[in-house]
Amino acid sequence: MKTSKVMLLTAILGLSAAHSAMAVSTEPSLPRTDVKYSDLNLSTTDGAATLYGRLMVAAKRVCRSDEGRTALYFQNRRECVRDALDGAVASVNQPALTSYHLSRTVGASQPAG
Repeated sequence: MKTSKVMLLTAILGLSAAHSAMAVSTEPSLPRTDVKYSDLNLSTTDGAATLYGRLMVAAKRVCRSDEGRTALYFQNRRECVRDALDGAVASVNQPALTSYHLSRTVGASQPAG
């Protein structure tokens, strides 16, 4: 049985063993979590959207912090979530997921102009 998962860290992500995306980090103590997706068909928009939702929840979980709720905290958390999602999507390396991710992020951080 094929098992697939992606691991999210608050650092740089990369590929590991077959059917599993594993994070590579210079900081082994950083929070991380596995996101399983062997039950999804990632060649479809529905499968990509479902995995993206799982990745978003996981990214928000690993990017949580106990530091105060300051503007800097929220900026750092947004950047952490963005970086975790970018890395996770890249490590899964499926066109439908990449397209789904780009449709939600390209230009999203640009100020209205």
